[in-house]
Amino acid sequence: LTIKNGFIYSFGKGIYTIGSNGNITNMTISSALGNILGGIHAGIYLELGSNNTISNSNITNITRSGGSTSDGIIMTVGKNNIISNVNIDKTYTGIYFGGNDNIVKDSKISATSYTDIYLTTFIINITALNTTYTIENIADGSWLYRKWYFTAQVNYSHNNTPISGATITA
Repeated sequence: LTIKNGFIYSFGKGIYTIGSNGNITNMTISSALGNILGGIHAGIYLELGSNNTISNSNITNITRSGGSTSDGIIMTVGKNNIISNVNIDKTYTGIYFGGNDNIVKDSKISATSYTDIYLTTFIINITALNTTYTIENIADGSWLYRKWYFTAQVNYSHNNTPISGATITA
């Protein structure tokens, strides 16, 4: 499955897939229908899918009303999925993880009304790498690793120029 270079507006589930090895890229997904009672609203819903990539996309204004959930991205059961360079804004939950061994990197999650990242019970090996967010909700027995890229430069103290080939150890 490949979905790319598109816009999705006014929906219940923007993209819903049951499958693996997919690629969703360069998408703008906005404005879930907020007046549908019940059910799940999501910008992207990956069910039972592994080895999928979501990249270079914007998901925004996925609203909640009538008791419905409204999440930017929902991943259930699948593993080895990668979310990269995705901006999620104004949702109930930014990313809902229901499967192990997934990565979100180089992304930003903001303005959620409940939580930015949510892990259900006993979800392990979720990594947030170089991803900006403020609120996480991690159920018992789950593991979230929050990591950042690190860059260092060693300079000479007398003229503040870089030292070529310097080694830093921790």
